[in-house]
Amino acid sequence: MKKTASKKLSVSLALLLGAFCAGCADKTDDTPGAAVDKNYQWLNTEKYKDTSDLTSWEDLGQTKKLNLTLWNTALDMATGETSESDVVNPEIARVTGVSVGQTLDNKGKKADARIADLYMSNKLPDVAYGGWVDKEYCYNLYDYIDYLPTLKARLPKEAWTNVNITLGEKNALYALPGGMGSTSLASFDSKADPKKTILFSYSTDNYPFVYVREDILKDAYPNAKTQAEIDATYNEKGYFTEDDLFDVEITSASQFRNEFLKKIYDTIHSAKDSKGEYKYKASAAEWVAPMTASAGTDKGYNDGWDFGGQLLPRLLGGMTINNDMFTYWDKVDKEIKLLYEQDFYNAELKEWSTLLREGKYVNEEGWNNDRSTIVGRYNTGMYAIGYGASSYPQSLTCAARSVSDEVNGTTVKYRKVYMKIPVGEHFEPITTGGASGVGICLLKDKVREEDIPQILRWYDYQFSELNDKLISWGPRSAGLFTEDENGVRQFKDEELANQMVYSTSSVGALVKKYNLYNGMLLPPNPVFTCMYMGANRHHPKCVYDISSIPGISSAAFSSGAVCTNIKLTTVAKDARLRFWTNVELGTSDDFKFFARRDMFTEKFNQLIRSGGGSAFDSKLAEVKAVSDTCGWTDELLQNATYKFKELNEAYKDVLGY
Repeated sequence: MKKTASKKLSVSLALLLGAFCAGCADKTDDTPGAAVDKNYQWLNTEKYKDTSDLTSWEDLGQTKKLNLTLWNTALDMATGETSESDVVNPEIARVTGVSVGQTLDNKGKKADARIADLYMSNKLPDVAYGGWVDKEYCYNLYDYIDYLPTLKARLPKEAWTNVNITLGEKNALYALPGGMGSTSLASFDSKADPKKTILFSYSTDNYPFVYVREDILKDAYPNAKTQAEIDATYNEKGYFTEDDLFDVEITSASQFRNEFLKKIYDTIHSAKDSKGEYKYKASAAEWVAPMTASAGTDKGYNDGWDFGGQLLPRLLGGMTINNDMFTYWDKVDKEIKLLYEQDFYNAELKEWSTLLREGKYVNEEGWNNDRSTIVGRYNTGMYAIGYGASSYPQSLTCAARSVSDEVNGTTVKYRKVYMKIPVGEHFEPITTGGASGVGICLLKDKVREEDIPQILRWYDYQFSELNDKLISWGPRSAGLFTEDENGVRQFKDEELANQMVYSTSSVGALVKKYNLYNGMLLPPNPVFTCMYMGANRHHPKCVYDISSIPGISSAAFSSGAVCTNIKLTTVAKDARLRFWTNVELGTSDDFKFFARRDMFTEKFNQLIRSGGGSAFDSKLAEVKAVSDTCGWTDELLQNATYKFKELNEAYKDVLGY
């Protein structure tokens, strides 16, 4: 309750300051606002191939220019970096008549406190961005949507219903949508070639996978490729097919458990080297184990997350990360439920609990030791199978232990083994599509209503394909690149190409100089972009030959890069309640599960380790009993189902309610 009271006090203070300082902000400009034609030239991508082709703001007959002060509400302290020969922002100003004069930070304060300071010092910004939205300060821009045709065309419809920009109101936009999150470029842009957008795939894996010691895998499944063979395939073809990806057939949880695990176990206990020594016997008294059930380390809890929270839901056809062991949207019953209370989940968990008791195919070492010990054993190859967020060797390689001189001490790799498990009956393959969050909001006490259309035109341009090219190459007028008759571009400066394509873990000197986007890090004077870190199909990373980049075949060897035809269900808000805000939950306080998670963890761990049978049933009853105490009440789930339907009203036909 303290947090709610604090918020009320903050709003009251804001209203008081707003009344006191309403005349402090500079809104004395009495020149007419620009007459903005909504038929922007950059909408015609066939005619206008480069931003340099666009008519300047002045040549359009416009005289009104704006110099905006921006406020990054997510930045505590400014970096102080600048771009000495910025070719991006001057071009945006040429096209839109809008420039950025200053960007403010938070000076180490929270946004609510910082806005009060800005009011009192008469330094109110024009535009705020970074996540802060408050309708007491910000314009409702809903009636101005028509000035944003590029955003309307490129962003998914769920971007416009985000409760963090509507603040839960109908016909409201207290902030505009921001750029797309770290979603796969090929899944966002239908014109993008998945074979060329590997560096912008962001590992959006939907089909489940495990990591397997490649030597054991090869002995068990001779047709399975080693990592070296996977790399060679990519070097030869430049891409992977589904046949390459699914070179071991696993299509269900039962097949993984009953067939794959057994095959790995049998191989470990039968394979011999050329001298007749067992290859996978680590010492006189110990064999490599097929698998261990890991307790994981999520948020400091040994809570079984890797095993019960990630592996099992995916084996059961959960498909996306939005279906985990806690809350999910049940496709059959059309409501939010707790996965760990469902019969189909617990039937599978019970099978694994039985396997744990038997200790043959999977052991309990992951629960009996801390993470560093388990990773250390992975690093010496003592488990054939890894999985989850942390249950695998540090570098996906191991220095194998073996009684065989041919194997002992050799460096062995772990490779991904994908499973083509279809979506389960109760699961909706939900994704938010990397939907954008909060973009910009315009402050009422600083921005004149007459100037809103011009500012929105400026924002709209930055979401255009021509801006994609601008942040990737600079404008043609800057002379940084050549272009052949097919429109293929190459940088004139090889070092600039290197910094934009091959060496992008930092912002190189030339990238910084011209203020370009290398696809991984923000430049000194960032602009707003349609996709995360400026990803786009025109980027040099999608044009240059990237086959020489270390690890590129590993990035390409993913279901996100290969299986681009997977049909996911896009919604505005997923059903993982533990990530919902109190505004989304419709409650006065934030959800308290994580504060009480230790109680749940204790009972859930006992359930997994019960050994199956009647003991499992008894422990399952205890897990269900502790749910209410941890905050997972029937009332919460019912209310959340109602809110989920409300937040996803635009998708009710797809979701079937």
